[in-house]
Amino acid sequence: MDSIFIKQSLCSLIEYFSVDDCEKIKHNATNVNSDLRNKAYSLFENRITSSLYNKELINNINLLFNDLKQQMMSQSSQHRLLVEILHGWWHEWTYVYLMQSKVVTNLPVEIQNVTHLTHGNTQPLRQHELSHYANLFIQVPIPLCNVSMVTGDVIRINQRFVDVFGYTIEDVPTLKVWWQKAYPDPEYREWVLETWQSALEYAKNHATDIQPKHYQVTCKNGQTITMEISGIVIENELLAIFKDATQQIAAEDILRDMAFLDSLTQIANRRRFDEKIVQEFNKAIQNNQPLSILLIDIDFFKNYNDTYGHLAGDECLFQVAQSICSAASETDDFVARYGGEEFVVILPTSQRERARQVAEKIQQELKTLSLPHKFGQTNEITVSIGINTIHSSALKANYIQFLEGADQALYKAKQQGRNSIAYID
Repeated sequence: MDSIFIKQSLCSLIEYFSVDDCEKIKHNATNVNSDLRNKAYSLFENRITSSLYNKELINNINLLFNDLKQQMMSQSSQHRLLVEILHGWWHEWTYVYLMQSKVVTNLPVEIQNVTHLTHGNTQPLRQHELSHYANLFIQVPIPLCNVSMVTGDVIRINQRFVDVFGYTIEDVPTLKVWWQKAYPDPEYREWVLETWQSALEYAKNHATDIQPKHYQVTCKNGQTITMEISGIVIENELLAIFKDATQQIAAEDILRDMAFLDSLTQIANRRRFDEKIVQEFNKAIQNNQPLSILLIDIDFFKNYNDTYGHLAGDECLFQVAQSICSAASETDDFVARYGGEEFVVILPTSQRERARQVAEKIQQELKTLSLPHKFGQTNEITVSIGINTIHSSALKANYIQFLEGADQALYKAKQQGRNSIAYID
């Protein structure tokens, strides 16, 4: 598996939650519905499951987290605590997903204190099912339903199933009752039954899992939610797995944000900017609207780094980035780190005058921030800003020329003595 990419994603997730104190982190770790657990599971599923059948997976995960623990040794106690929590969860979830590849034994075992178990069901679980199902039903923060394929009885459901759908084991003792309650519309229920049966037959014939598909499920309170439902067939039993499709989309958005986030300044990175500028430029041309861009460079930043050190330089970059965000505060304004000590601001539907106002506000924010810089023009950190605006008359232009114009304006601002704002002619 791509351990480097996985580790980067884990670091971003840890950084995201490290703002909480240790007590809150511990509290969220014990809550099966917490944002921390859900995001951790979504990251696990998106980043790990493609490698689950690698025989070295367990060792790889342990090595991955041991490496991560070493990396976090110098970080805060929150960072170290989160690593320990994630390591435990990922180890448990890995066993859950590997359960279908374990050797099936027929040793009956006695089960005690199993909640949401069908009354009167005396069929013992096999040894491998007990160990893996225990982890599955307790640890995985998604609804699960275990069904007998012989009788159609619902053997058991987990607490998350009850939390999401509202149905207890008494409400849905059999699959027949589940179909009627979860899919009350007869036509839609018929489609669901046909679709599910087709997926089940395919899984049995090809010795694979039931592939996930979206279904509209009606909850006990009458609310309809979109769920991605898949399943695992184990001999004469079926494990149905439910995932909230909205949570899945949200998780994908989180991972996307992680990929497009500059970890130092906590704003969008160059990769995200490269995507955004094309979108906004094309939109401006299509809608015949203005578009402005600010290219910003910290004055004499190399001297600042050499004088105050790289840690101070990193803190300076962060403070400048946040000041720019504060100045470009409209909903559609977009701020990114362009590279090194350069930043960029995209102002959709904005004329040059508004771009000038934002640029002046950025300079004012930095003046208020008052970061000392003995080699700076004012003995404080300042920036040079180049502005370019495209109008409806520039239909033949392209976004590269648009960027080049901002770069020329920035060069002009530096030529004017820095701590300056300039446009191209």
